[in-house]
Amino acid sequence: MDKLTDKKNNGQREQDIKDSIMDKTSKLTGALYRVTALYSDKEPLKWTLRDNAITLYNELMSIMSVSPSGHEKSPQQFEEIIFLISTIIRALDLASLEGFIPEINFDILKKGYMELMALLEGGKNDFISEQKLLLEPELEFGRDGEVSKKTGGEAGKKAKTGAGAGKKSQDYRVNERKAKIMDFLRKNGRKTIKEISSIFEGISEKTIQRYLLDLVKAGELTAKGEKRWRTYGR
Repeated sequence: MDKLTDKKNNGQREQDIKDSIMDKTSKLTGALYRVTALYSDKEPLKWTLRDNAITLYNELMSIMSVSPSGHEKSPQQFEEIIFLISTIIRALDLASLEGFIPEINFDILKKGYMELMALLEGGKNDFISEQKLLLEPELEFGRDGEVSKKTGGEAGKKAKTGAGAGKKSQDYRVNERKAKIMDFLRKNGRKTIKEISSIFEGISEKTIQRYLLDLVKAGELTAKGEKRWRTYGR
């Protein structure tokens, strides 16, 4: 009888965790869309942020239908989700540097995505604890479209420690891919995203575009041309 009760309680807990993660992601996605609505359709970062946010939402919907933490049945998909969140954070950094996002919006969105990443990373090795559900933010909008947030306690500080080990391995893999891109362009001259993507297997052009954006931002590469005709080189 006790085992049956425990199983039922665990099932409810897993459902609560899944709902919390998806609710948090939904609120962050809505907040990001509201903020970027203020910018011109000609601004590439607007679409980069929106595309990544909706992709993250859809990927999490998929992975949560398998398991709340997702790592048991789809570790590769889980790693891609963590990388996608870090990509959104980097794009927010770039938008902030260029003045596209007011500081209050930038801080709240970035913190929200960092908490989501920590929440998911924490569940990779140890099942996501109920304490981390306190990270759930309540995002709101003022009359001017700026985001406001009701704080969720001190749990955020604890959850950040769960991201360390996974982030190191992810960073190594990303840096390895970027180095491969740099070496390819050094040997072959300027190339388009499609041409650069051809040297990788199982990695989308959108992912390669994120790497290229990072390298351009860091001053390692330059971009020339418009949209699909754009080339990258040293």
